[in-house]
Amino acid sequence: MGRGRGRLTCPGDRRKALQILDEGIVDGASAHELAVLLGVGLTTLQRWRRRFAGAGDGGDRRKGSHRHAAHRLSEEERQRILLT
Repeated sequence: MGRGRGRLTCPGDRRKALQILDEGIVDGASAHELAVLLGVGLTTLQRWRRRFAGAGDGGDRRKGSHRHAAHRLSEEERQRILLT
């Protein structure tokens, strides 16, 4: 799973890592050992746990991620410009 510092990990992989972490802790492994095994930092796993608990999906939480440009041309305007 660990692909290097600053790499993006999809929410499905994060959820699976947290599931492995939970199962490993129940079986007696330390969180640090499991983080090393998964190839991510312990603080990263803790941050993912907070995000899944708060947002639910653990996905993109950047402020502008779902915004659309208000000044974008409509399809009709775009076609009219292309035809001229």
